[in-house]
Amino acid sequence: MKTGATTVSKTRVLAIAIATVLGGLLLIVPASLGTDAGKAVTCGMTVTSYVKLNQDLSCTGNGLVVGANGVTIDLNGYTLAGSGGARPFLGVIVNGWAHVTIRGGTVTQFRTGISITNSNDVMMKGLAVVGNGLVGFASSDGIRVFSSSQVQVEKSVLASNADDSVEIQGSTGVSVSENTIRASGAGIAFTTVPSSDVSVRKNWIVENACGIRGTTTGVTFERNVFERNGTDFCA
Repeated sequence: MKTGATTVSKTRVLAIAIATVLGGLLLIVPASLGTDAGKAVTCGMTVTSYVKLNQDLSCTGNGLVVGANGVTIDLNGYTLAGSGGARPFLGVIVNGWAHVTIRGGTVTQFRTGISITNSNDVMMKGLAVVGNGLVGFASSDGIRVFSSSQVQVEKSVLASNADDSVEIQGSTGVSVSENTIRASGAGIAFTTVPSSDVSVRKNWIVENACGIRGTTTGVTFERNVFERNGTDFCA
């Protein structure tokens, strides 16, 4: 099923936003699951080269695990789905790698949609990271960025995640720009260990319980729009 049909969006506005982000990224491709050095792509796979999905993946465990520098995961407008936020599985895992790109599709129904840890130069663009986590469970986030540098989240829809749509901790050079960040516990959360040289720019931050949570020392805000949040900034 193509991304535009996801059922986790709460309103027509969100559906339109997802379609806008992903509509220009769909390509006509052969009916296979994509390749990684000639192999079919499956749930839980360690990805070591460029991969493009040509079909939705529905996973009962983890989704895809980056296992090399220079990897690109092109979701190609399709959906990488888990079995629900109550189970402790992750959609895309990047741990200790550099020069990684994740783009162009939906990540949904995992405990955490995308986890970036101890990594450098990671680009996430043109994604719909929606409907991850479960209220009351730890790490119920859309995207988590821990102890990493030069991480970018751009032109994506981050919505309806149980805890935070984006959580940033102990990282530097993180950019969150031109996203729709909507209907989550917190739109963006800065937790525990402070981060530095973080840019939050041109985002639409709307209908979250808290727009921005945590200490914002080291964070630059520019031209963001806050609407209908429970509160725009909270501790």
